[in-house]
Amino acid sequence: MKRFSLLSLCVVGGSALVLLFGFVAPNTFTFSNVPKLLSSIFFVDSTTTVALKESYRSGERIRVLIVPGHDNESWGTEFLGIREADMTLALGEELYAFLKADSHFDPVITREKNGYTDEFQNYFDKDTGRVRGFVANKKRVMQDLLKQGLAEKEEGVVHNTAVSSVAYRLYSINTWANENDIDLVIHIHINDYPGRRWNQTGRYDGFTVYVPDGQYSNAKPSRVIGEAIASTLSTVLATSNLPTEAGQGGVVPDQELIALGSYNTLDPASVLIEYGYIYEPQFRTTASREVIVHEFAFQTYLGLNQFFGNFLETFRTYKTSLLPYQFKHTLTQGSPAGRDILSLQEALSLQGVYPPDGEDLHSCPKSGHFGPCTRRGVREFQELFGLPSTGYVDAGTQAKLSELYSR
Repeated sequence: MKRFSLLSLCVVGGSALVLLFGFVAPNTFTFSNVPKLLSSIFFVDSTTTVALKESYRSGERIRVLIVPGHDNESWGTEFLGIREADMTLALGEELYAFLKADSHFDPVITREKNGYTDEFQNYFDKDTGRVRGFVANKKRVMQDLLKQGLAEKEEGVVHNTAVSSVAYRLYSINTWANENDIDLVIHIHINDYPGRRWNQTGRYDGFTVYVPDGQYSNAKPSRVIGEAIASTLSTVLATSNLPTEAGQGGVVPDQELIALGSYNTLDPASVLIEYGYIYEPQFRTTASREVIVHEFAFQTYLGLNQFFGNFLETFRTYKTSLLPYQFKHTLTQGSPAGRDILSLQEALSLQGVYPPDGEDLHSCPKSGHFGPCTRRGVREFQELFGLPSTGYVDAGTQAKLSELYSR
């Protein structure tokens, strides 16, 4: 059995002064390995996948902090009068409702229609010096580790730099989460990219789940949770084809995002989800936007259930909020966008005919709009069941869809 002695040291590295307390084997300690010891303490796991799942199985409620991205003062990106902050709030409230109805979860949300909740506004206002001091200390240690070569600087996706007031609020949310037994933080955003003209659609589409850089203390369970959410979101959305996000299965690690714990400032697991691009077709009309936002929240909730290993009875029939559905209307190109067509696209997807052969969710998204892709999918469905191949949802096709997907 190894003998250990108490070590109490002041380690000076650049501008950082860190007091370390720990146990080390006296025959292995040298002053040359102090920086490595500092690195191992700074990046020690703050949460684990096993611990989170054990808490869930034991009946302890999982505390989830929902952070709808941006706010009424800094509302993020915008397209044709649709503001990111409004969409993230709507999605956050939908996700909150799903979690609140589930006895396994204890959700908290940072803001409502009129602004931040009293809990968070008071926290932002009460002790700015303490939050700024905490972040400054974390930054100094991280920068010293980078200089020593004991941490790696990762070059990832280039993000807009948060203005000081926004950065302060984000770091404050991190410290609040650390102090209030939060198990998971979910930041909700809608994507965009630099250089897009404000009134034009862009080149990219799809979702991305950002997770903390692998060096950070909260990285391991965050990655597993991110992968679970990505797997459920990918049934309704393509993964982002932005070059710096593409090819990673929808899950992208990031070192710089404050929301994920930049400078190792966050203890709970954390994900930041970009639910598609602001100009994508599913967001352009109120009818389709409200339905798809509800579906995105449901898929996020489903992803959490997948991570924790629990699928409720309702999930076993349809892993979507778009079904069951009673098809009662003739649908053709030019029909109003909304629930009818989104549920149709989901039903066609389950039959394996949407997106049609040769297409994917980039070229044929589940958008709630009836266009050439949906027409092809309907025709393939009709041929599959021996119905007249009209390419629109007539009475016979409505009856067959309802027979299959209304209960």
